[in-house]
This record gives sequence, C-alpha cells and structure tokens, in this order.
Amino acid sequence: MIDTLRVRLDRFKVLKGADFTVVPPEVKNKTGEVGGERLLWRDTEGAEVRGRKAYYNGELLNVDVDDYGVQVRCSLPKLFTSSHNFRSLDKREAVEAVEKLQTHLENVVGVKTNLLDAVPTRVDLFRNAVLTYPTNYYFPILANVAEGRRLKKRDYGETVTFFNSQRELCFYDKVYELKKMHNVDVSGFPPNVMRGELRLLKGRVVEKGLRVEDVRGLLECYDSLPEVYKGELERVVFHHGVRVRSVGNEIQQLKRMKAEGGRNAGDKVMKTFGYKYFADRYSVDEFKQIAMEVFSRFTASRMVKRFQEVKLIFGLFDTKEATSEELFNELRTKLVA
Repeated sequence: MIDTLRVRLDRFKVLKGADFTVVPPEVKNKTGEVGGERLLWRDTEGAEVRGRKAYYNGELLNVDVDDYGVQVRCSLPKLFTSSHNFRSLDKREAVEAVEKLQTHLENVVGVKTNLLDAVPTRVDLFRNAVLTYPTNYYFPILANVAEGRRLKKRDYGETVTFFNSQRELCFYDKVYELKKMHNVDVSGFPPNVMRGELRLLKGRVVEKGLRVEDVRGLLECYDSLPEVYKGELERVVFHHGVRVRSVGNEIQQLKRMKAEGGRNAGDKVMKTFGYKYFADRYSVDEFKQIAMEVFSRFTASRMVKRFQEVKLIFGLFDTKEATSEELFNELRTKLVA
C-alpha cells in the first residue's frame, strides 16, 4: 500500500565517517563573499561538520541534511525486495522494510536513530490494476473527468494527474515506467497494469489525512490505509460518473465537435479528421513512436493526447469489445472497490 515514505528525524546521532557529501557555502567570485554556513551536525566523537547542506543518494534511500533538518526518503517495496517497487507490502512486510531501512541507515549511511519516532513528511499510497485492455485505452477516460474545485489536472497522454500543492492523485502505466525509466526486467510481470497513486506531500497533510504523528502510528494503522486511498479516489475521480464521448454517426460527431470547439470549431473538426487518418492505421504506441521521431517530447506528448481523444471520438479503441462506460467501470472496480 505504501510506496514512497519520507520522514524527518528529530532525534539521531551521526557516526564518525558517515557517508555524506557536504556542500560548502557559495562564494561570489567577484567579491569573495562567502554565503551562509551552519553547523550541520556533531558526530559521535564531538567533531563539528559545517557547510550549506549535506546529502546521501543511494540505490535504496536518500538522506538530506538542510534547513528542514534531516530527512530520509525511500520506497518501502523497493527496499524490501532490493530490486523494484511493483508489489504492495502487507503490514508484516512493511514493518520489516522499516527495520531494514533503520539498519541500512546506520550501517551504510552512518546515522543512528529510532525510525519509529520519526515524523512522516510524505506518504504515497498506491494500488495496481491489472486491466483487460492496454492502458492507452483508459487514459482518455481519466482525461475527461472534470477537475475538482481544489485540484488541477495534468494530462500528458500516458499519465493523468490531479494535483495541488498538498497532494497528488496520479495514474500511469507501471510496467512501462519500470521498464523505460528504471531498466527493470518486466518479463515476468502482468501486462496492462495501471497504478493509481495518492501522494500526500507534506507532513501536516499526512498527519491530518492519516491521523498519525510518527512512523510507529503509521505502521499501527497500516491496515486502514486502503480505505483512505479508496475514499480519495472516489471523491476526486469516480464520483463524477462516466463523462466520456459516446460514438455516434458522422453528423452527430461533427455536431459534437462543433459544440465543443467554440469559435474555432471548423479548424478543430478538420484537424480531428486529419488525426483520424493516423488513428485508422496505427495504435497509440505506434503513433507515439512516429511522433517522437519527428517532434520534441513536449510536442509529441500533446499529439499523443489528441490522438487518444480522436480514437475515443471515432470508436477506434475496440468498442465492439468494450464501451467507454465498461472501461470506466473496470477502472473503478479494480482501483477502488
């Protein structure tokens, strides 16, 4: 259930020779003026370490020492498996992962602490949905969900995120992310896996949303976390119902595009039919490959998003097998129910 966990250490000891990179203060070349420097820590032998900040970046965890104190960040599933963060952990495994984190923190980094007393400052909750069709079929469904009053929406064609400064609700293809971004061998993983991820980005949001003050409390309430996750998905996304375009005859399609296009309806209709040329011939992945070869990543992402919308408008997402309503309900069942 928990993926990313970030905590602040209020009580800790830094061992002599701890594996940190210390960042010195900035020096202005013209004047020689030295920027702010402060005491970062005194190690267990009393030696002072001073600088602007310090950090440790490893395969399994990151540690930052800066104006916010000492913060530790890791993925509990990746820490538990030492390889990837695909699988959700049960409560026993989560406890074991925290114990492993504490041991790694002391023996590898050189920071001794009791992690159960640490304050969570970010918690990501997730669920994987193994879907019937490729994830590209479902992103247009999510993209057509209305934004909430307090949440904006980002749609990159292959990722849809509802967000504000406090929290994010992100949907993406997990197997694709592991393969392309992290070079993980996914040959044994199921296909068509969409992850829904609730990210509580600040300490006060974690405390209020999960009603916990430390890692001890987080582990104690671990079995109740799925209800928090489900409640947020229902509140933000799935209470809207299906708000997707149904497929009609050509006149109805043109009328709908005219109503949605406003002043530039004519241009939008012609551009849409231009996209249909490709939509008739290529899958989303094939079109993405074509666009990425010619255009920048930003432009290609926008083109893929529009391409998916056109697939939906003209019923080219295999609607003989599944309607938009069925796709929406499958998402709801596998991510929330």
